Amino acid sequence: MNTKKFSLESFIHSLPQEEKYQLDRLVVPKVYNMNDRLVQVGELDNEIFYVVKGGLRKYSLMDHREITLDFFFEDEVVFPKNSHPESHTDYFLEAIEETQIYQISLVNFNRVKDISPQISQLEIKVLELAHEQALNRLEEFQSLNATERYLKLFERSPKIIKNVKLKHIASYLGINNASLSKIRAGLK
Repeated sequence: MNTKKFSLESFIHSLPQEEKYQLDRLVVPKVYNMNDRLVQVGELDNEIFYVVKGGLRKYSLMDHREITLDFFFEDEVVFPKNSHPESHTDYFLEAIEETQIYQISLVNFNRVKDISPQISQLEIKVLELAHEQALNRLEEFQSLNATERYLKLFERSPKIIKNVKLKHIASYLGINNASLSKIRAGLK
């Protein structure tokens, strides 16, 4: 069984020179400071984000409360919910620390992949990665208790405790702040 984690960056580096050139023309490297928003509710949902370094928090507002939907860390992808380039977001995406990303327009990516089988393969890998991330999170919520989910999140990114407000972690875990405090106290 292959236990080595797939790396999108490694896959891109293995592309033929012409495809790398085509991709380099589309990819926009960016750096965001903590609390900078990359996406706001109502904007077009047509960007792909690849986290090179740092972390992002995806959240929505429900009854005037922020509900953390997901976190994205190094070598993870934030893909639009819908592949239709005219759909709009129903979430916010913000940096939880200084974060370096690669950003690519879905429209531009679609143009290039239609003429390149290798870049079309890259799309498959990106979708597989996004699908795996979503399935892992769903499986965690269905099969793990809050303490186990906390430990899994900590395993994904040990520095999350320093960089993310505890209320956002509690929201992500589906518990309140008091329950998170009990979990953390029980682990010490």
